[in-house]
Amino acid sequence: MKAGADVIVVDSRQGDSTFQANMISWIKSTFPLVEVIGGNVVTQKQALNLILAGVDGLRVGMGVGSVSTTQEVRAVGRPQATAVFSVSEYARKYGVPVIADGGIANTGHIIKALSVGASTVMMGALLAGTEEAPGEYFYQDGLRLKKYRGISSQESLRKGHNERGGGVLVARGVSGNVVDKGHVDKYVPYLVQSLRHGLQDLGVRDLQALTEARYKKSLRFQLRTFAGVREGGVHDLHSYSKHAPY
Repeated sequence: MKAGADVIVVDSRQGDSTFQANMISWIKSTFPLVEVIGGNVVTQKQALNLILAGVDGLRVGMGVGSVSTTQEVRAVGRPQATAVFSVSEYARKYGVPVIADGGIANTGHIIKALSVGASTVMMGALLAGTEEAPGEYFYQDGLRLKKYRGISSQESLRKGHNERGGGVLVARGVSGNVVDKGHVDKYVPYLVQSLRHGLQDLGVRDLQALTEARYKKSLRFQLRTFAGVREGGVHDLHSYSKHAPY
C-alpha cells in the first residue's frame, strides 16, 4: 500500500482455507479502503467463505492452466467454463466480480469467459512469449521461443517456493516453452480487435450488452459433441501453416 498498489491479491491454489480467510479479514479490518482479491475457488461454497471474509473480487480456476498438473496430481479441479459460470452467478448476488484464471489459450476463450460471467481474465501463456515478458529468447527447431514455467513446477519449487508444512516438494505444474509473440503494443491491439469481432458476431454492442444478454437469457449456450468441436477448428487438410496473426 505504501508503494501505491491499487489492489492486494491473496494468492493460493485452493483459496478456501482458514489461512486465506484470516488474512483477508485482517487486511480489510486494518486497511478498510484497500481492495482485496482472493482465490482461487471453483464452487459457490468456497466463494461464500471468502465473500464473508470481506473479499472484493474472486479468482476462479483450479488445475486448468496450461502449465498446471493439479488435476493429475491431486484429482481436484473443475472445468473452467462451469466454474466461472457457477461462481459468478452466485457472487453477483453480493456484488463481487469474478476473474477467470487459467485456460485462456486464444481470444475465443476470452469471449467464452466473459460470456459465462467473468468480468476479466488472467492470461499466462498467452502473454508469456511477448518481448516484454520475463526471460530470454532462444531458438529450437527453427522457432524463436521463451521459457514459461508454472509457479508450482519443480523448477520454481527448488528456487524457494516451499509448500506449507514440510520439506517434501510436490510439483503441481511443469516448465515449458512458448513461441515468440512480438511486442505487446502489436499483440494487445490484435486481442482487442478479435474481441470486438466476437461481440459483433454474437450480436451485442459491448461487454455491458453481453452481460445483459446473459441475464435476459437471449445469450444461449449449447453443449457440443466432439464431432462439433472438431468441425469448429481447422480440419480435412493435408497440411497447413499457422503464422503470426499480425
